[in-house]
Amino acid sequence: MTRSSQTALQLGGFLLLAAILLVNTRQLDQVEQRLIALEGKEPRVIEAPTAPVAAPATASELLPWMEADNKGLSRNAGEVLSPHTRRLVTATHVRGGTLRRQFGSDTRNLNLYMNNSTDGTEWARYYNNRLAYRGLENPDLWHPELAISLSTPDGGLTYRIELRKGVKWHKPLVAADSPGAAWFLRDRELVADDVLFALDIIKNEQITARAASLRNYFEALTSYRAIDDHTIELVFKERLTSNLPALLGDVEPMPRWLYQYDEQGHRYDEATWGLKFNEHWYNNKGIGVGPYLFERWEPGTVIEFKANPDYWGESPSFDHIMVYTLKDQQAWVRKFKAKELDYTNLQPEQYRAEIKGKSPPWMGDANVTLSEHPTLSWFYIAWNQARPLFADKRVRRALTMAFDREGLMNNVYNGLGAVISGPFPLQSPCYDQAIKPWPYDLEAARALLTEAGWTDTDSDGVRDKVIDGKKVPFEFTLMIYGSSTEYETIASIYREALLSVGIRMRPDPVEWSTQQKRQQERDFDGYTGAWAADLEPDLMQIWHSSEADSPGSSNYISFRNSDADRIAEGLRRAFDVSERNKLCHEFHALLHEEQPYTFFFQRRTPVVSWSWMNELEYQLENPNRDNRRYSFREARP
Repeated sequence: MTRSSQTALQLGGFLLLAAILLVNTRQLDQVEQRLIALEGKEPRVIEAPTAPVAAPATASELLPWMEADNKGLSRNAGEVLSPHTRRLVTATHVRGGTLRRQFGSDTRNLNLYMNNSTDGTEWARYYNNRLAYRGLENPDLWHPELAISLSTPDGGLTYRIELRKGVKWHKPLVAADSPGAAWFLRDRELVADDVLFALDIIKNEQITARAASLRNYFEALTSYRAIDDHTIELVFKERLTSNLPALLGDVEPMPRWLYQYDEQGHRYDEATWGLKFNEHWYNNKGIGVGPYLFERWEPGTVIEFKANPDYWGESPSFDHIMVYTLKDQQAWVRKFKAKELDYTNLQPEQYRAEIKGKSPPWMGDANVTLSEHPTLSWFYIAWNQARPLFADKRVRRALTMAFDREGLMNNVYNGLGAVISGPFPLQSPCYDQAIKPWPYDLEAARALLTEAGWTDTDSDGVRDKVIDGKKVPFEFTLMIYGSSTEYETIASIYREALLSVGIRMRPDPVEWSTQQKRQQERDFDGYTGAWAADLEPDLMQIWHSSEADSPGSSNYISFRNSDADRIAEGLRRAFDVSERNKLCHEFHALLHEEQPYTFFFQRRTPVVSWSWMNELEYQLENPNRDNRRYSFREARP
């Protein structure tokens, strides 16, 4: 997450990226340039923000409103946004039709600030916009979206935002004859208060889930106000590296006129509206100012979006987007072959059956295109350190050394990734390549457990220990993502290895929405998870002690360490890249010893698509694909 889903990066990077055979070549060129800069081969300092220089665009690459945005960016000193360099969608596309894709599980809800997962942020891309969007080729650049200017006259303490005029809110899905219809169905323009309300949501400590996980990124924000209907001023008390990415990457406008009101159009009490927001009556629907309108959600079946005819920006590529919930992963390939899906990512088992060791035409059809792409996301097993079983770092290291990561990567994931030893992606200079993953060593695991006082005193095959005067057997439940056959296989293999060292583990497959809820409530022993990593890592949300007891924060495992706190705080104040890398390496070494997570792997994702689609463009910093960038090359048959 990353912030809401934190986002990050890896260094064996060039080797890993070179191993990717079929991926957008232009993107890899740009990624390589970014990695060179990140590694310090070109001097780079994260100074107080001013817009980086963007490559000039030709007229054919831009739409008229983009050209107007670009002309206006020079009017304010300290401008942060960069000129548009291209359209989101290739100019050679056929507009219309229905894009069909799948998701492996249901979303928890469609309220962006209540859905602390990557699926929630992906849906929001369709029906809402942020203040700015990251460049695809150069993710250092932020381009105008809802903000046509974002300037800082004092180098990062004060920000002035000018909002785009004429942007219309979608109409809420309420019946025309309902008691609140007159209030909710009136025409509404995006105004400054919609951004202020988003900040109110993040700041309101009654609100949980994603809003709570974002709160620490805005602790330095001391004031925010509307100067007029389309101009906002924000003041931070301190220049931090997290201020700007949080503002641009995590703040999306929200309509106060909807989320501070009940179904009859009556405003909630000011003292308790945050509690109402957590379970708001509109949370199972989506609303925004984006290119697609939320149409319907049938839990367990489908989420449908349709093109917004009043969208202010680049016209949506499709008339409809259908996102099917297919919990049975084997159905993904079947439905793709039947042309019921336009593209799908392949799970490792499907990759082995359909692709590995084979040659084109893929799946026996010359119209099938294969690509592979790296992501910055990394996978792990988390240990709840509020539970006595996992309080000792020797125990956590033993749990890691009983987990055959290399074997599982090769045999279950078919080599689609690389084992990691710490909390950063392999491409990142933050990842210390000198720190090697703990080996798979059952004898060493047994020795560590014995050293920590866990022995089998009653010869029943399970180690035990006296804790608070009571003999406690070493047995626990591992919560796993229930829609993944790979996780079930991994849990089964891991269970046998743990039993051989005297630990009884019970796998507990659950739905994703259930897992989210239990993580936030700290109701688990251990769980399998993944974080998407940011291009500029920030450690506070997941690792700082202040987040351990914060409701809804991302420090689900109650990790507390004073040295980790010092490093996390220092990283936010470090603008020099070499200093940041040094702090990251120190943190990597600390977590390698502490093992609050068993760090597993960073994956590579194979994707198949049909030839009627234009080339799929991937965003490295987010594991999800942004369907706003997709289009049909020709009419879908």
